[in-house]
Amino acid sequence: MKKKTIGNRRTADKSGKHSFPMLIKRTGVEVKIYHRKDKGAYDSFSVAHYEHGQRVLKPFSTLDAAKEHAESVIKRLVRGEPEGRTLLAQDYLVFKRASSLVEPTGVPLDSAVSEYVRLLNLLDGRATLSEAVRSYVARNDKPRTDRMVADVVQELVKLRTDQNCSPDHYEDLERRLQRFSKSFQCNVADISPVEIERWLLALKKKPRSINNFHGALKNMFNFAKKRGYIERERRIMEDVPEVIEPQREIGVYDPEHLCELISHCSVKFLPYLVIAAFGGFRASEIDRLDWENIGPDEIKVPPSEYRVKSTRLVLINETLRHWMEVIRMPSGKLVVHKNVASTLLRLQTKAGVEPVHNGLRHSFASYSLAVTRNPDALAYEMGNSPAMLKKHYRRLVPLERAQAWFDLTPDKFDRSMTEW
Repeated sequence: MKKKTIGNRRTADKSGKHSFPMLIKRTGVEVKIYHRKDKGAYDSFSVAHYEHGQRVLKPFSTLDAAKEHAESVIKRLVRGEPEGRTLLAQDYLVFKRASSLVEPTGVPLDSAVSEYVRLLNLLDGRATLSEAVRSYVARNDKPRTDRMVADVVQELVKLRTDQNCSPDHYEDLERRLQRFSKSFQCNVADISPVEIERWLLALKKKPRSINNFHGALKNMFNFAKKRGYIERERRIMEDVPEVIEPQREIGVYDPEHLCELISHCSVKFLPYLVIAAFGGFRASEIDRLDWENIGPDEIKVPPSEYRVKSTRLVLINETLRHWMEVIRMPSGKLVVHKNVASTLLRLQTKAGVEPVHNGLRHSFASYSLAVTRNPDALAYEMGNSPAMLKKHYRRLVPLERAQAWFDLTPDKFDRSMTEW
């Protein structure tokens, strides 16, 4: 006999018999009813369906009860309601209120709660979420302005020029940043720390040079943040590590080297040589000195036009005092050479002395420390911090070698007073 079907559900035929498993299916949801005879010939029915990837099986003693449960399961799954306990009235009100608040954002309620908890964990009790948001908005109250890297570089260099910075500074800054801008012809805010790190390493330069590029980029990105081209809170160069520079031994001249340099030095260049060797001055400081700055007991170092803005007084030690008595001029510049570095190199070649980078200043620091044992006083005298003195200028030398260095007074040389 032909079976009667209601929807997708098979029902009993006219004989009253059913076929099992009985499939009930609506809107993509399937539920099956199984039948078996238990011991004693009792009928047993089980309703089976899948929920959350797992098979759920529930037994019933009558077919009607099994069908009723199957209908209930289908309705619940079609509505998307998970199986579980019914919400209490108070919990239901909380759920409805939360759903109503989050609905305008278009964010699902569970996603909103998850994000809220994540942000609270990030704050770690240091502030409420509202306080953190208000602080961020206050610091980023203006909308970001898009700006190409090349334009940012041009603005920064112009600012440094207008601020009367040293030409050496802004020319070096411009040279490094223009190289960067050629590689990144894009919005400055679109550059990531990873891209910057890869670019720096691809330069294939020595660590010191790479870190100089790092400093120039840090200068540019901080400037871009202040101008509103990048969000102030965004980390960029903070997440780009500097390259580790190998520890280099500080180079110094031996007393015998200095003796050869003095012996072969011209009268015009001698003031530079002895003030650098026995006073530890920087080349730029000596270049600013006039003879009027040399007193009987101290040297007055005038401020730099671009960097150092204060005058420094340096006591004249006994060795330097002897040399000043011999070579002192009534007025004028101490150094008359336009290119001191080239003049010093020619002198080193003439004297047969291997050049040492910043060797005269390093030698003075190393030998002075061996004699005085006072790094704080020496650092002040040289215009440095004790930490900088230890890291960049000091090399451990024996006391007798230091005494031999400062024992090189004019009377130790064969040249007469008039020849000096």
